Amino acid sequence: MRAMSATTQSDEELATRLRRAEILLDQARVWLKLRSRVDRIVQQTVSIELLLERVMDVLLATKALGLREEIGAFLVGAGGGSEIKMGQVRGNAPRADVQARASAVSAFLDARNNPVMGGYDPSMDVIDPPDGHFIIPLEATGACLGALSLVPRKSRGWGRRWYKMLESFGSQIGIAVERILIDEENRRIQREMAEARNEALEANRIKSEFLANMSHELRTPLNAIIGYSELLGEDAEDSGDKAMVDDLEKIRGAGKHLLELINTVLDLAKVESGKVVLDVREFSVHGLCRDVANTVHPLVGKGNNTFELDAPAELGNMFADDTKLRQILLNLIGNATKFTRDGVIALRARRDGQFMAFDVIDTGIGMTEEQQGRIFEAFQQADASTTRKYGGTGLGLTVSRQFCELMGGHLSVTSEQDVGSTFRVMLPVHVNQEAANADLPQMMRPLVE
Repeated sequence: MRAMSATTQSDEELATRLRRAEILLDQARVWLKLRSRVDRIVQQTVSIELLLERVMDVLLATKALGLREEIGAFLVGAGGGSEIKMGQVRGNAPRADVQARASAVSAFLDARNNPVMGGYDPSMDVIDPPDGHFIIPLEATGACLGALSLVPRKSRGWGRRWYKMLESFGSQIGIAVERILIDEENRRIQREMAEARNEALEANRIKSEFLANMSHELRTPLNAIIGYSELLGEDAEDSGDKAMVDDLEKIRGAGKHLLELINTVLDLAKVESGKVVLDVREFSVHGLCRDVANTVHPLVGKGNNTFELDAPAELGNMFADDTKLRQILLNLIGNATKFTRDGVIALRARRDGQFMAFDVIDTGIGMTEEQQGRIFEAFQQADASTTRKYGGTGLGLTVSRQFCELMGGHLSVTSEQDVGSTFRVMLPVHVNQEAANADLPQMMRPLVE
């Protein structure tokens, strides 16, 4: 009898172990299937509301969980905390029950030191919260973003393994929610940046149009002042009134200087508003450089400087906007004469493959690396002391660089303080006029159409 009793007991223990093994296998199959379905939802869903809705549908459809229809999902947002900012409930739970669940979830999220309300003891085989519903935390990276509220049909609740599986499942959902929140925040930031950029571009366009209109309005009376001062100067010379001639010369010089500044502002406004049209034509590089040298000769001599020209006739012709190139070179040489005394200023041209290089070299005051980094910005010079001592608006180099870029080239500088500077203009030998003019409005296009 004892032997039969022992055998029976052994058989019962074996049967119990087999049943437990079957239960574990069933749970594993359910878990793998649930995990697979949730993976697909996470990959295909970009809305938090839709994500929670689909997750709750999957949980309700998983019969092995034995859930009642009343299932809820509550979120607190990316910052964590305990204030419920979003909630969804499936089924026909009374409003009071929904509010009670939200309060329980809020308290749980506030405490965050016990995964189950109602005194969960990890050593227990069955988790049985007194209010009948379980809270599954939606853990993300370093924060709990919310929780699922589930109510099993069985009065005794779930075993620990079920809960641990669902807890892992909650982490999966929490990470997905965090990803969506981050994506939404990034999209919001991008929209705001695009709107801010478009507003800035529009403000810049309005400013450029205003400057262009004002420049035209100012040029007309200035040209009249310059013209009348020249006429009066001729009359004063004929009458031998030297004092009047000197005064009229000062008026004419001041008017020309002001007109030059206005023309520079107008050029910048045209470039920024996309209204500059290139006039590409064939011209001799040697001939253009010679004309520039003749124009700047008196200006170079004022500082007791020596001018050197190195632009051999063998360079041949190039296709570009010769007016813009002449303006660039005159501006660069004009700057060199401001900052050079008793030195050398040189213009050198050479061919570099499909590009033509023009170097304007001086032995003037030079610049530090920091100063070189800001001289191409509008209304900027090397520093405030330079502006006070040598004058200027700080627009010439900005306009020159933009003209170079419009023709498909670039303008760069190398300099050493107290030694001198070299400005290099690189332009294609054949400038594509249609492509260049098509690219003019590019800097004014909004980020989002």
